[in-house]
Amino acid sequence: MLESLGYTEIGMDHFALHTDELYVAREENRMNRNFMGYTDLPSDTMIGIGVSSISELLNGYHQNVKTLKEYTTLINDGKIPTLRAHRLSDSEMRTRLHIKNLMCHLKSPVDDMQFMDTELLEEMIGEKILEKNETHWQILPAGLPFIRNIAAAFDPQFQRAQNQKRFSGAI
Repeated sequence: MLESLGYTEIGMDHFALHTDELYVAREENRMNRNFMGYTDLPSDTMIGIGVSSISELLNGYHQNVKTLKEYTTLINDGKIPTLRAHRLSDSEMRTRLHIKNLMCHLKSPVDDMQFMDTELLEEMIGEKILEKNETHWQILPAGLPFIRNIAAAFDPQFQRAQNQKRFSGAI
């Protein structure tokens, strides 16, 4: 339906007109994604302000406390209202970059990613939603609706969670 109105699918659950900045950014290979969604702006840092907000940093994430009372008290005391923070390892930063490349540019370089779900990726190649050559993984047009699933095959945290669910469900 959206295509009939002139929209093009540009990413995971996102459509844009050819005149939209986000479409232009995708065509110029400069579309970016953070945990809030797609953007045409380059940014490795997004500061969350407010209760329970999440900040994305170049090398990690930070989440503020979840109640207004605690947030206000900490701010009034001149403290950063941290609930939790996570510094990314080199491996996690590489994973994040691969996933961002796949979600924004529909391709990512082939490297020594030992954490991939190779069985699932081979299945996706067989289904013709993904291809691999000597230099890149490439999401094919039929794979656009499955970007999230394809990216998950490169994410060891997601794979561990899936394995935990399978193990727990079997007990």
